[in-house]
Amino acid sequence: MLEAYLSSFSITALQAISSASLCLYVVRDTIKIRLPLLLTHTLLFVCANSVIFSIFATNYNENYYLPIYGLCLVCGWWYLHKITGENHVKLFFLVCMTFSFIYFCSSITSAIYAVWMPQYTTGFYVYEDIIAFGFPLLFCWIPFAWFMRSLYTRLRKFSLPNMWKIGVIPLLFSACIWAQGLLIPVEEVGVSASCIMEGFIIFCAFLAYTQMVSALNRAEEIVKQQEKTKFLAHQFDLQKTRMEELETHAEEMRRIRHDRRQHVEVLKGLLSNDEVEKAREYLKDYETSISKNVQPPLCENYAADAICRRYQALAKQAGLRVELAVALSKNPGVSSSDLAIILGNLWENAIAAALDTDADPFIRLKVIEKDDKVFIRMENNYGNIVLQDDGTYLSTKAGRYYAEGIGLSSIKASAERYGGIAEFSHDQKVFTSSILLYRHNS
Repeated sequence: MLEAYLSSFSITALQAISSASLCLYVVRDTIKIRLPLLLTHTLLFVCANSVIFSIFATNYNENYYLPIYGLCLVCGWWYLHKITGENHVKLFFLVCMTFSFIYFCSSITSAIYAVWMPQYTTGFYVYEDIIAFGFPLLFCWIPFAWFMRSLYTRLRKFSLPNMWKIGVIPLLFSACIWAQGLLIPVEEVGVSASCIMEGFIIFCAFLAYTQMVSALNRAEEIVKQQEKTKFLAHQFDLQKTRMEELETHAEEMRRIRHDRRQHVEVLKGLLSNDEVEKAREYLKDYETSISKNVQPPLCENYAADAICRRYQALAKQAGLRVELAVALSKNPGVSSSDLAIILGNLWENAIAAALDTDADPFIRLKVIEKDDKVFIRMENNYGNIVLQDDGTYLSTKAGRYYAEGIGLSSIKASAERYGGIAEFSHDQKVFTSSILLYRHNS
């Protein structure tokens, strides 16, 4: 009996360690507690889990302790959310996938027993079972960890309506495996048939996961294409603004040249009559009229000036209060295209958000250049924000299905290219975007 207790304890400990390490490996970059505390919690969970399972496996029929898997799943799900703050649905998907991995490795051992060592298929656990159940875990852990990390990383990027349906997929297959063992016991169909059914269910599960990876890849390509389209649209908008300014400037120059003769004749007449003071007043009025028609640039950088002036005009037409403080040199060390992406997306998001509020809508933009850094800060009020529990701001625009906004992800990508950061925050009234860029001296 001691051998049965120790063997079942060791097997369960290996399974618990494998599942815990797999989950922690996948979410390792979001863990918020110190490693010693994390290891202590994991060790306590493994020991408690192994003791409970060894008691049930040795003293009761196997089907009686299967519900404990559900309890472990819920506990693991809750703990992962507590230490990472990741989305509930995605973590539930991860935990269910991990249990599928444990089932898969156990089915390999059961199949080997059924074909080559049928004497081990019944009775209590023995020491040899530790190696038999442990080897598939060690052999399959690395490829499965890579697969899960890749799948979960892609899954992180998406936030779709009815996201909970994703978690149903692994839960459904886990329930099928449980039901297969409960409704079709090994005693009735034999070990071989039971292993075949369990293996088929797991095969279907991983086939479904593979299709999910393919679907996520396609969705990722669509998002990249949308970002590329938006980048080209900003470039086109920049060139269009430039052409409009050139046409306006050319038209203004033609008008000035046309009116110059009349102004010269008036001045000649005043000076010929020795009316110098009137001539001075006339020149002063003429200078004032010209300055009203010529708008001074907001800053020396053309891209920032063109984008800000264009969206400033749109915002004022929409009745928004705009405050600008843009101080950027002609060559700030940031490409015009990246400035267009960052500022264009900031303006678009700010205008859309400010128009959605019933309060006095406003937009404040500050751009400064200091040493080798460029700071951009935009503030605006808002009417509606959708914030996911992992800190991601979701788009409420039509067609985006509450996914992370393309504008925000484009801003983050542009900031990363310059070794900088892009942070977004909000309080009860104001949404704030803060971007830091390190200039390239190329």
